[in-house]
Amino acid sequence: MKDTDNLQVLQGHTDFVNAVTFDPSEGQRVASTGDDLTCRVWNVEAQEEEIVFRLTAPGMAVAWHSDEPLKLMVGQKDGLIRFFSLDNQLPVMSLSCGVSPLMDCDWSPHNSLLAGAVAGTDWVVFDTSRSSMPLERRQAHAEGAQRFRWSRCHESLLATLGRPERQIHVFNTRHQQVVTAALVDTFPTSPPLLLITALFPNVSRVAWLASEGNAALL
Repeated sequence: MKDTDNLQVLQGHTDFVNAVTFDPSEGQRVASTGDDLTCRVWNVEAQEEEIVFRLTAPGMAVAWHSDEPLKLMVGQKDGLIRFFSLDNQLPVMSLSCGVSPLMDCDWSPHNSLLAGAVAGTDWVVFDTSRSSMPLERRQAHAEGAQRFRWSRCHESLLATLGRPERQIHVFNTRHQQVVTAALVDTFPTSPPLLLITALFPNVSRVAWLASEGNAALL
């Protein structure tokens, strides 16, 4: 951080924080989830906690709905993906990956009905308008998948990070072949940070940044 940057600390989690995300509309809210079995929504400007959603397992990932900013998706470590309404502050629905641990999930930026996740060694994709059963499932990494992201530029591409040896795989949901496979190293100057880069055809690199959990949001 630069000396001119403004640092805010939001405290409320009682155990490690595993994921943090800003709301996509105005950026005035932050959602976080972690090992204390909660997903919390914060008002950044007021530096206050607004909503607490109780989970049934540690929260590993959280994402806002791109078209409905009052809807949150939370991935639980037990393989359950839960959806919450910020409007009435109640759970809306849930989907099961059928395996655990679930380590990450993401909403498609091209089709807001599609949600994807990695759990165990697989990636799974759901159509939230159809059924609680996965639309598609494939093995991502033989020793465990850790991260999942949809491509921001192509509707059928997704990328995963996993073991062995910090592998990145890029998949096309329209055919069975792996588009790209690569190895990455941990960020050289800060061990708690893992910088993951995936190459997508005809576009610049897409970067994901993840940090080890803490009970406060910086």
